Amino acid sequence: FMNAWNPHHDTTMHSVSSGIALTLWAFLGIESAGANSDAVENPERNVPLAVLFGTGFAAIVYIASTGVIQGIIPNSELAASTAPFGLVFSHMFNPTVGNIVTLAAVIACIGSLLGWQFTNAQVSKAAADEGLFPKIFAKTNKAGVPIAGMLIMLAAEILLAVMTISPNLISQFNALLNLAVFINMVP
Repeated sequence: FMNAWNPHHDTTMHSVSSGIALTLWAFLGIESAGANSDAVENPERNVPLAVLFGTGFAAIVYIASTGVIQGIIPNSELAASTAPFGLVFSHMFNPTVGNIVTLAAVIACIGSLLGWQFTNAQVSKAAADEGLFPKIFAKTNKAGVPIAGMLIMLAAEILLAVMTISPNLISQFNALLNLAVFINMVP
């Protein structure tokens, strides 16, 4: 029974600390709804609804998909996978479908990253407008997009990603996850 919950045979302390970081990571985006409210039509009504329904829908999808994946894929195979959704669709249908699902997951991650960039730019612009960040973050192009701030944040993110480079994807993800949680927890 315990092997299913700890396929990497980590110590209890390591598992708990990793779980804490992952839990905090899961909630890091919730403040984005308020940060982007200037770009939302009727924010007093729509932002709370989006947070409530978006979080509820995400919870249902996460719980259901985790249950399905763990029910189809043997735990040892799942622990070694870098693309669990693609793996489960390969088992259910064929490897081509699995590759398509993996590609869709990559596209979804890129979309999420673009949304995060938008949030970073808006928060940095708002801070610059209040005098809390350098004025360059407040500069916008003719479409009202704070491009300079976005490029500065992108450069910082690339630098941090390169500084935490690891020999495998899991180690890289964990290093960036811990860094992101730490940066968000320190005021």
